[in-house]
This record gives sequence, C-alpha cells and structure tokens, in this order.
Amino acid sequence: MVDPLFPRRTRLVVGVLAAALSLGTAPAFGAKEVIYDASQDVLLVDRAADPGTAPTPTPDEASSDITRTVIAHRAHRLVLKMRMAGPRLHKQGTVMVITTPKTKYTGYFFAAGRSILKADKTLSCTGIHNSFDSANGLVSISIPRRCLGNPRWVRVGVEAVGKGPTTFEVYLDDARRTGMKPSLVLVNGPRLRRG
Repeated sequence: MVDPLFPRRTRLVVGVLAAALSLGTAPAFGAKEVIYDASQDVLLVDRAADPGTAPTPTPDEASSDITRTVIAHRAHRLVLKMRMAGPRLHKQGTVMVITTPKTKYTGYFFAAGRSILKADKTLSCTGIHNSFDSANGLVSISIPRRCLGNPRWVRVGVEAVGKGPTTFEVYLDDARRTGMKPSLVLVNGPRLRRG
C-alpha cells in the first residue's frame, strides 16, 4: 500500500530545499564592494567663492582622481583600498562617511598616518591605520569595528580631497560618481554586512 503522506512530505521537502537554494542565490549584501570610478572627473572647488558657484572640472588632476576603490567589512575591521590615476603631487586626504544602524561617522585620513573620526564629537579610538603610497597613488585605511560600535552593517561614501592651487581651493572626487553631487554630498554605498 502507498503511504498517502509521501507525496505531501515530498512536496514539503522539495519546497524547503527550493526556498533554501533561492535564499542562497538571491542578491544579498556582501561583505565587500569594488567600485570603479570614471577617470578625469576631478572638480576644483573654491571654498571662498559665493555659495552656489559651480566647481571647475579639472581633468588633468590625476593625483586626486579615484579610479578604483575596494571596501571590505571584515570580522574585526572596516578596510578601504583606493587607487588614484596618478602619483600624489600635493597634500591629499581621504574622507569616508560611514553610516551604521545607530550612528553616522565621518573619518578624515591624511598622510603620515594622521586620522580623525567623528560622530557627534571627535572620537578617540586606538587601532586606526592609514597609509598613502604617494608614488603609486595608493591609499589604505583600516578602522577597527569596535570604533564604529561593532555594527551589523555599514554604508560607506568615499571622497579624495587634494590641496588646490590657492589656500581656499580643493580638488574633490567622489568614488561613486562622475564629479560630485551639486551639493558636494557624497553618494552612499549599499549595506555591507560583517564578513
């Protein structure tokens, strides 16, 4: 005699397996993101100019021109690796806006390992590392997750900042778009869950 429950059990098992497989292949937030940015899209911004003054495109400014960025949300650290179109010719820094489920952080990273991490105020957290390989146009930044409250996920906006020809001018390049948004606000990335 055939067990009448067999087809129902089979359908249930097949349904559960199909659901598990579809969950495994569905688009998911990863722990790593690779961003390719347009070349020759650096803008020169005059901070002393009237508000609303349009930035000036400076396609020949290679040392502030981001070409590739890799962001990895690892088990214990948030790591950023960035490549510029050319070697560093002047003072340069990197700005990261890091959004977590609870807090928004802004990190300012400069040559010689100097860094500032802010939320509502400047935070003191040991273990933040950054380096600039001037000759090869490489930037590396590493932030312990504990400095960010050990978040489940992060969203990261990234920008290169270079010293312009005058005191009030800076070169800017957003890693996620050609040039910058008109308001000079960074484009935020997708959620990267802890790897």
